[in-house]
Amino acid sequence: MRDPVVTHSGNCYEWKEIEKIIENGGDDPMTWEKITKQELIPNKKLRSAIESFEKSYPFARELKISEKELFLDNL
Repeated sequence: MRDPVVTHSGNCYEWKEIEKIIENGGDDPMTWEKITKQELIPNKKLRSAIESFEKSYPFARELKISEKELFLDNL
């Protein structure tokens, strides 16, 4: 995750991914409520934590694990 945003329901998503869902007429994947781009709020604390983590562990960004692999590993 590089650019986290939060919805009015409190769910956090990657900006580019939730933007694609909204543009295709989709709903919030967690609540199934309609959302708009204007409702998305940058999650500055999470972004700061990600940046801090990446500074501490620079190799982490280099790991090439696809989202699909991450999802399948958590089933």
